[in-house]
Amino acid sequence: MVTNVLLLLKLLAWHTQILASFELLCKVVDIRVEIVALNLLANHELSLGGECLLFITFFGIFSFH
Repeated sequence: MVTNVLLLLKLLAWHTQILASFELLCKVVDIRVEIVALNLLANHELSLGGECLLFITFFGIFSFH
């Protein structure tokens, strides 16, 4: 019984670490996408409409939190 409880606690801790890592990854991806879009806009390679589409596409895919 004690072993089962310890195993459940380990699984819960592991699951929490995975969720925290995934959330951090999403934030990093959001920041990188924003930087890329702003760089493209600064270089006049991306119109304002294209920038909005890029944000919607990437934030829709990566922003699960």
